[in-house]
Amino acid sequence: MKSPRILGWLVLSSLFIAGNWLCFIWGVTNDRILETSLGYYINPLISVFFGYCFLGERLTRYQMLAVLIAAAAVSMQMFLLGKLPWVAFVLALCFAFYGLIRKRMSYSQIWCLNTFQATSLSASVPALTPSLKQIPCTTSASSLKPLNLRQPF
Repeated sequence: MKSPRILGWLVLSSLFIAGNWLCFIWGVTNDRILETSLGYYINPLISVFFGYCFLGERLTRYQMLAVLIAAAAVSMQMFLLGKLPWVAFVLALCFAFYGLIRKRMSYSQIWCLNTFQATSLSASVPALTPSLKQIPCTTSASSLKPLNLRQPF
């Protein structure tokens, strides 16, 4: 391991992307699909804001106009939704923080990817263990039917 500090940042970025995936799956499973998709429209706006605040990036006039038009469209969708889309904000913030952390890291992308995969895998095993115990395995090989591709649905 190159440094415990770098490993800590990679673990934090893994937690953010895992939170994003968890929130996405939860949102789709619990019929919050509009909020879930809205999160991926809010994300670029937050990423632009983070780039401005933390990375010193500046926008041209036309880029600022594009961001304002996108913000107006997202605001209109939130208004039409009729409630605060907390799922959308969680998705957008998790992914924006993940992107910010990864952008700030100046290490080899291959090393970061391997470490990220290892930390994500180690976090996913305990998370999946309770749900795997609840899945009934009642399908036997004799009850499976061959797929007939010649018949229309």
